[in-house]
Amino acid sequence: MSDKIPDYLPDHDRFDITDSAYYSRVGRLKLKLRKLGEFKVIDIVRIFDGTSREPSWLPEILVTTEKVAKRLRSEIHQIRKEQRITSKAPVLTGRTMSPVDIADIAISMLQHINQAPGPELIALLMELLNLDSHRRNLAYQPNEKKQKAAQLEAINPNLGVNELARKVDVANSTISRWKRDAFYKKMVQSATVNLKSFIPISPPDPPE
Repeated sequence: MSDKIPDYLPDHDRFDITDSAYYSRVGRLKLKLRKLGEFKVIDIVRIFDGTSREPSWLPEILVTTEKVAKRLRSEIHQIRKEQRITSKAPVLTGRTMSPVDIADIAISMLQHINQAPGPELIALLMELLNLDSHRRNLAYQPNEKKQKAAQLEAINPNLGVNELARKVDVANSTISRWKRDAFYKKMVQSATVNLKSFIPISPPDPPE
């Protein structure tokens, strides 16, 4: 292949194998952004060609990159929303861009800004990797001590902060913070319901 990308370039620059494949891929992605109808041709050129073509473009590239990232995040949100409603992927109906094209655009922007990415681009990359869901799940995944505290409070709602903290071996301030947490309150409620379901009902007193 006469236009083969040189081997001395970094791996991420050689995934296209040839220059013609690179320009074909980038051309297709530019067209997809154009079809959104929200970005000028010059802005799309800037985010793909970057400061390597014109160093003075940097301020405009940073602004446009954030606008594009925000728009692509809305595509991700729409994909997730429709997948929750129906098993049919919205990409197949043409209502959204495919996640792999969104990821390709995101990485292209990251490669060409030549400095730390902005918050919208970071959020877009996290959502593409499902890190946002992963971190939310971790936030609502109770640790062992928090579970124990909820169970103890369900058994004895009159336990004070000091006593509860001592029993689960955490600081008083930790218990106070948990008690203000809506998820912890739900844990206590759930533990209370479970506890009641296991408490045997006392038989009635025999008639005299």
